[in-house]
Amino acid sequence: MLSRYIVDETARVLPRFKQFEMNTAEARDLVERLVFGSDLVEPAAGWDKDLRDANDQPVLGTLIASDAAYLITGDKDLLALAGKYPIVTPAEFWQRHG
Repeated sequence: MLSRYIVDETARVLPRFKQFEMNTAEARDLVERLVFGSDLVEPAAGWDKDLRDANDQPVLGTLIASDAAYLITGDKDLLALAGKYPIVTPAEFWQRHG
């Protein structure tokens, strides 16, 4: 599951990663394709006092609203909450399910 916030944020940051060699339009196209195979949810309202970066609240809210099995991320501020929520790195997810 995704939220519009995650879709927009992913499209915004993907072109920054040189290994993907994508421009802004290509990143937006790729992310919009992901939307077709996903359910969109509205992030849950509220605030976790332990969240270090306020900009990550919509991502955490998406995890809560979707009742997903995992949030897969490399974001250190979100990973700091892994003891409280099902948050794993891509490598951890791959190790468990790859």
